[in-house]
Amino acid sequence: MDSQEKIYGKKVRKILEETKRDRIVLRLNLLGTGYEGLSIITGFENVNGESCLLIDYPSGFQDVASQIDEGRLFVEFNGPDRIQYTFRSYIHETLRDDLKIGFPESLERTQRRKHFRVTPPLGNKIRFSANGKRFEVSLINLSEGGALVSLAQQLHNHKELFVDGILRDLSLVDHEDPKKPHVSIQKAVIRRIEKKRDMNRSQYAIQFLHMKRIEASGLKAFIYECQRELLKKRNYIKDV
Repeated sequence: MDSQEKIYGKKVRKILEETKRDRIVLRLNLLGTGYEGLSIITGFENVNGESCLLIDYPSGFQDVASQIDEGRLFVEFNGPDRIQYTFRSYIHETLRDDLKIGFPESLERTQRRKHFRVTPPLGNKIRFSANGKRFEVSLINLSEGGALVSLAQQLHNHKELFVDGILRDLSLVDHEDPKKPHVSIQKAVIRRIEKKRDMNRSQYAIQFLHMKRIEASGLKAFIYECQRELLKKRNYIKDV
């Protein structure tokens, strides 16, 4: 089980300052709307004795926020210590380039290290074997611990892919060089299946069970590069 603890006082400010310094990505959930977005902390303010956080305006946020009366936020991020932190806040004020949100009274720290998921470039795929048959599926998101993938329902027999089913000889295929496997994974398992009937596709949440150390390092590097490309597109970092 996860071990959780509350962080209060000066420690909260210290962690958030380090999060701003390292430009760590925040994952935002606007409660009651289903909206999720990515942002970073851009500054701190004090308004009439009340502390606030400034965060970068997340993509698509304005259209959703304009339809609600009260903006309550659930925020999560992997801190400088690579441990997951979460807090609840509210939208204090909408500025031109930033959102001003209430400074959290506390942070909740989950001691088990969680894997940060990224959305890889469009066209990246994963190939694997299941029950003697070879599959190639579209990659939706990816972490060091697993992936969410998608496959058109008419392309396979559902009996070959099932919850707790073992997948073998997986390879992450870079869309820019489809003939060359980017990362190889020896073994994985299907943890969840969800049918998207409106898109006539099925999504599979898979957990990686075994890979060589060098492959794990390659996967981590690929995830880091995906995150870096995302930040470059949002102008959080510049080319070096």
